[in-house]
Amino acid sequence: AGESSPEVTAADKTRQLPSLAQQALDAAYATPDTTFGFVNVTLPNVRARGTCPMDADAVSRVHVDSPVYSSDRQFYKALTTCTDNAKAKDVFVFVHGFNVTMEHAVARAAQMAEDMPFHGVVVAFSWPSVGRGNAYLTDEVQAERFFWSLAELLANLRSHLSADTRLHLLAHSMGNRVTLRALNALVGAVGPTGQSVDPFVAAQLSRFTNEQYVDHREQLAVLGSPDAARNAGLGGLKEITTRFPQWGTWAENRLSRRPLASLILAAPDVDAREFDVLVGNIRHVAGRMTLYASDSDYALEASRKVHGGAFRAGDSRVRSSVEGLQTVRVSGVSANDPLGHSYYGSNPVILTQLAQLLRPPVDLTKPVGTLAREQAFRTLR
Repeated sequence: AGESSPEVTAADKTRQLPSLAQQALDAAYATPDTTFGFVNVTLPNVRARGTCPMDADAVSRVHVDSPVYSSDRQFYKALTTCTDNAKAKDVFVFVHGFNVTMEHAVARAAQMAEDMPFHGVVVAFSWPSVGRGNAYLTDEVQAERFFWSLAELLANLRSHLSADTRLHLLAHSMGNRVTLRALNALVGAVGPTGQSVDPFVAAQLSRFTNEQYVDHREQLAVLGSPDAARNAGLGGLKEITTRFPQWGTWAENRLSRRPLASLILAAPDVDAREFDVLVGNIRHVAGRMTLYASDSDYALEASRKVHGGAFRAGDSRVRSSVEGLQTVRVSGVSANDPLGHSYYGSNPVILTQLAQLLRPPVDLTKPVGTLAREQAFRTLR
């Protein structure tokens, strides 16, 4: 302070300005900053299983404290400690759907953990939904664009947590668009803008490490694919891997084990044909993939009409062709879920199924007495 600044010439200013191409890349790749924090949630003592009362006039409602924000380093360190101290070495990531605020997403995640029950650590990922019922089209844009924060979260969770910690992921409704794009970015099938990456570019993951990537135009000159640069997405492979170093790190040939123990896709509000493509690209990332679909989902029926009659993947009239994807078909509605769309968290039968899906596997090679003692120990902790 107090020292005079050196004189800046017009030429210097010109050199400091980014080019139009660079400005276009900055705008296309722009993603919101991710915030990290911890929240205390209080559930009512008297509450039916599967209910999550949030109305202000409710006699007994779920109370969500204000978040205590932290840096990403503090977050992952504290989360690791929580996982080490939990009854089970499991982490459950929940991705909400359309018209859900962060407060409601956190409340639902806590209610599900209580009602399953789930004995590990719960992480609620909140993408920037407008949180209004009349903002469906805006939420669509948000869900299909701002997915990279989830990709980074998943990659960082996997790298920070111990190898024996099981990572589970459940996405609901429009949150499946966020989730599937995040996972496809991690395997290198879509670029950071959400567009599909040309197979020519994706194939380079098997030939080069990040340090060996060369300018994509030079690759074209050698390999002779005139359309690859246009299809690769803005900036080409080098630009993507520089800005998003975790992109492609979950490609099948770069994994020694599956990063996710479970992937649960509940009532996905995704075009059925696109769903099969996106899920087909990520079959290798999860030990178990489960699709929940219903023939009584009125929210997805409304979405189908909005999309010109195209069936949504969460409609059980659709038959997915993805190998290895287990489908659970749901029917009917309840007082807790009049639209037949939120059964993943409101239906006691589904909650029991989810608890079984997320339960640590039993080592059948151990003696029965040992298994009983271990189960009793987990219950008492």
